[in-house]
Amino acid sequence: MKRARAPVESSRAAPCSKAPGRIESSFRNGWTAWLRPSLLVAALFALCCSTPSELGEGNREARPNVLLISIDTLRADHLGSYGYARDTSPFLDSLAAVGVRFHSAFAQASWTLPSHMSLLTSTYPGTHRVETSRRALPSAIPTLAEQLQGAGYATAGYVSWIYLKSEYGFGRGFDRYVELLPETSLQDSATHHSIRSEAFVDRALEWVRDPPAQPWFLFLHLFDPHMSYEPPLDIAQRYDPSLDGLQSGSYEVLSRYIDGLRDDAPAVPPEVLRHATALYDGEVRFVDRALRRFFAALEDRGLLESTVVVVTSDHGEELDDHGSMEGHQWTLYDEVIRVPLIVVLPGSFSSRERSSRVENRMVQTIDVAPTVLELGGIEVPAEFEGRSLVPLLREESVDWEEFAFSQIRRFNLKWALRTPSHKLIYNQDPETDERGMPIRAGFELFDLVADPREQDNLYDPEDPLTQKLMARLRQLIEERPDYGAGEAPILSDEELERLKALGYAQ
Repeated sequence: MKRARAPVESSRAAPCSKAPGRIESSFRNGWTAWLRPSLLVAALFALCCSTPSELGEGNREARPNVLLISIDTLRADHLGSYGYARDTSPFLDSLAAVGVRFHSAFAQASWTLPSHMSLLTSTYPGTHRVETSRRALPSAIPTLAEQLQGAGYATAGYVSWIYLKSEYGFGRGFDRYVELLPETSLQDSATHHSIRSEAFVDRALEWVRDPPAQPWFLFLHLFDPHMSYEPPLDIAQRYDPSLDGLQSGSYEVLSRYIDGLRDDAPAVPPEVLRHATALYDGEVRFVDRALRRFFAALEDRGLLESTVVVVTSDHGEELDDHGSMEGHQWTLYDEVIRVPLIVVLPGSFSSRERSSRVENRMVQTIDVAPTVLELGGIEVPAEFEGRSLVPLLREESVDWEEFAFSQIRRFNLKWALRTPSHKLIYNQDPETDERGMPIRAGFELFDLVADPREQDNLYDPEDPLTQKLMARLRQLIEERPDYGAGEAPILSDEELERLKALGYAQ
C-alpha cells in the first residue's frame, strides 16, 4: 500500500545572531523540586495499565502528549547528570532530576540518517536499510508518527539537517513536518550549514503558541553539537578562557585530524583538542539554554503536566578518544554509540518530592518508540524490533537481555555487539573504502570492565567467549527481515554542496 506523504514546510531560516538571546533566568523553579517515588509509580500505573480500548476513540484526552527531542552528536559523558565535570547541561540535568536517566543507552548507528531512522521506526539499520543517502524507508515499515497519528494524535516535527528530510521517509505520519535549513548565502559558517538552536526554538514556539486540542506528538531535532563547533564565544570561553575565536572548531581546521579521510592523518595536537572540546562543550551549553526557554513556554501554556518527555541523541563524537577528531560515521566505539536517554513522565514537573532514578540496565534507542506507544495505550506494530522500556520504568523484575547491536554501512562496513562486560566489533574487508582509503579489517574484542576506553584488542578466535559473541553477532546480522528498499531520494545541488562542505559527500 502506498503511504501518503506528510505536508512538508521546507523553511529557510533568516540569519541568526551568535550573540546570546534572551533566556529565562530559571525554568520555573517550582517543578525542579521533586516527585515522590510513590507518585512516579502511580503515574506509571495510570498510564500503562489502561488497555488500548480504554484509551480509544472516546478517551483520547486520557492519553499523554509526547515530546521527543534528539540533540545531534551529543555524547552522554559530556552531560553533568552523566558525570561530566564541566557545567555544560544545567537544564538537561534538571530534567534528569525529575525523570529516569538511562545510564547505558546505545544508538543503532553512528551517524545521523540511519540512527534517526532506527529511533523513529524501532528497526535496526539492516532492517530499514536507510544506511546511505541513496536509500529511503521501505513502505512496509511503519513509523512512530504514523502509529500515533492513526490513534488520533496531532503530529508535528521540526528538523534541522538534510539527513532528516521528508524524502527519506521521516515525514510519514506527521501532520506538519518543518525542515529548517538556512540559506546557502549566509556568510556565517555555522549557520551556513544548519539552523542554530535559538532560531530553531523561535520556530518551534510557533507550534506551542497554538497547540492542538487533542493529544499531540512533537519531534524536535537540534544540530548544534555537530562539527563545526561554533557556539557563542562567551559560552565556550567558560571552558577555555584562552579561546580568542571560533575558527579552531571549524570542519576546515579539524578535518585534517579525521582518521579515514586520509591514511596518514596526523596526531591531534593537545592545543587543538583543548580548543575543540571547549567549543563542543559550548555548543552543548548553547542547546541546553535554548531548550530551557522552550520548556518555559510549554509550562506557561500548561502543556507539561500531561506530557511524556524523552531526550536522547543519534550518536556521540570521538574527540580523539581513538586518535581522530571525528568518529561518528567511521567507528562503533562507545564515544560514538553511547547516548543520553532521559524519560520524564506526566505529573513529574509540578511535584515537590524527588523522583530521579538511574536505570543501569542496557537499552537501545530502538526501544524508545515502543515505549511511547505503550505509555499511550497504543498497540506496538509487529515490525518494531525494539522493546518497551515501561517494565524498567516501573522497576519491575523482568528478564531483560542486556545487549546493543549497532552498525554502519557508509565509508566502511562495521557491526558491533555490546554487552555489559564486552564489545565485539567486526570490520568487513572490501579492501578500500568509498574514498579509496585502505580498510583495517578484522575483529576487535574489548573487556569493558578492565578496559572501558576500548584500547586493548583481546580478539582470539579460539577463545570460548569470543566464539559465543561471534555467534550472537552473526545471528543479529543474518536474522534481519527483508522489507525491500525504498526509492532513492533526490537531493538538490544546494543540498549536495552543503553535505560536501561537512565531509558527507565527495
